Amino acid sequence: MLEELQELMGEFVADGFDLVEEFERGLLALEKHPTDAALLAEPKRVAHTLNGTAGMFDCELIRKLAKASELVLAGALHCESPLAGEAFTALREAFDHIYAELRHLSRGGAPGIDADPTLLDRLARLAHPSS
Repeated sequence: MLEELQELMGEFVADGFDLVEEFERGLLALEKHPTDAALLAEPKRVAHTLNGTAGMFDCELIRKLAKASELVLAGALHCESPLAGEAFTALREAFDHIYAELRHLSRGGAPGIDADPTLLDRLARLAHPSS
């Protein structure tokens, strides 16, 4: 059973690296067309996928950052908070942390619990600028 769990974790990590690359490509496209709903939907889907999958493996650091990123993108998708420079910077920073956590996991490390609270606050502010 433990071996199967480790194998599944390995698949999650491998898929996670692919999703981080996909997210970065999506952000690059969004920088050129920040109000394009189709382009916004793709990185939002990636963040949603990482959020859900990370939750299944108790990878709270990844789950929290992915969820916060998803909310920023959802806000932009629903025209609550258009993406601008600060949002792109915070989203990239979140996914840099996710990438680092995936590397840690790929080396056999235990999942981290706490994401940077300052970054989470920034993402929350970007997702709900009127709050």
